[in-house]
Amino acid sequence: MLPGLILEEAGDLQKKSKAYKLAIETFTKALTYGEIHSVYMKRGLAYSFNKQFDEALSDYSKAIALYAEESDYYYRRAYVYIQQDQLELAKSDILKAKALKHNKEKIKKRSNRIAALFASQGYKLKKNGKVKQAIKAYNHSLELNSMDAQNYNRRARALIDDSKLDAAEKDIKKAIKLDPDEYSFYQLLDWVLAKRNDWDQIVSYWDKYIQLHSDNSNAYVERGGAKYRKGDMTGAVADAKIAADMGNPQGKEAYQRFRHLVR
Repeated sequence: MLPGLILEEAGDLQKKSKAYKLAIETFTKALTYGEIHSVYMKRGLAYSFNKQFDEALSDYSKAIALYAEESDYYYRRAYVYIQQDQLELAKSDILKAKALKHNKEKIKKRSNRIAALFASQGYKLKKNGKVKQAIKAYNHSLELNSMDAQNYNRRARALIDDSKLDAAEKDIKKAIKLDPDEYSFYQLLDWVLAKRNDWDQIVSYWDKYIQLHSDNSNAYVERGGAKYRKGDMTGAVADAKIAADMGNPQGKEAYQRFRHLVR
């Protein structure tokens, strides 16, 4: 196998010089002296750079069959699967690469890339009315990147369309925990909780938001609305007045309409 190893070094130099076709020929000749997993990987990389993805996929799979403990092989094959729009296979490979715990930062970036592609897929599916498939895509995305607040919010919206309000509530709360400054998350949670008349919990979440953003007049309008629904007229009018004093049109209207009910 020694002549093959010498040819592997020559192919490396050609690949680094971007002479990919020549490198492929050299790696192919190297493999005539014996199957070496690193040569399959490098030829696969040359094929990939040359946009010959079917050939690259074959070589990465052979490298993995010969040596399954190298995270880089799964990392590289995941890239090919991305190019072929086989996201579930890409996800499977990047999870295997993660499990081997090598090149953590590099693998994390590719993992997040695949997660983003699943999220984009989920968005398009939901837009086309394919709600269950959209939820599945978001599931894949969040399995790869569990720290994306917006994706919890997007999956929650799909779950709402699928009439799964309890699951949607959990997702929105996760989104708020990850990004407590995002106003739209609280609005969506307000909507979900209002479906079961859970005004106390709605008020408590608007309390949390207002603690962070006391300058948002719309938040006082929303909280005041929940207080009104639960029968707390004094609190509702107080919130309406705060919003009105901040120049909020809805706050002004509510305050003018209900202030006579509170002494």
